[in-house]
Amino acid sequence: MNEKTEEKIINEVMKRHEEGAEFKVTSVIPEFRDGELAIVSFSTPLGLQETFIYIDGDDTEVYTRTEELVRAAILKRNRSSLMQDFGLDKVLDIGGIAGFIAIIIALTICGSFIQNPSQEVPDVLSNALTVILGFYFGSKVSSNET
Repeated sequence: MNEKTEEKIINEVMKRHEEGAEFKVTSVIPEFRDGELAIVSFSTPLGLQETFIYIDGDDTEVYTRTEELVRAAILKRNRSSLMQDFGLDKVLDIGGIAGFIAIIIALTICGSFIQNPSQEVPDVLSNALTVILGFYFGSKVSSNET
């Protein structure tokens, strides 16, 4: 962490804790939720205090209690990790949104066929799948030509 970032962090904590003194960044955890987490300690009339600062580029979030930090870490999980948990990052890399929707519709058609093989596929689903696949392959052809 560079001096400019450290100064910015200490200024953020000083704004919220005007009664404090001797502000110091005591620890930095890199790669925390796509950013960094800094722990700032300072003294107050009540004793030594700690505050957590999350830095993501130019954005900073201040957490004065451990419970706030844990809640934010759980609730604000980054999008990429959720997508990785479900394998959506690989699906979207291959086919984008159109490919993802086509997979959902194809699975819906297969599921309905497995549950009731004598029932015809609804026209809405078959037409939607045809349009999406046409769009997907049509966009691939036009992007390869340019």
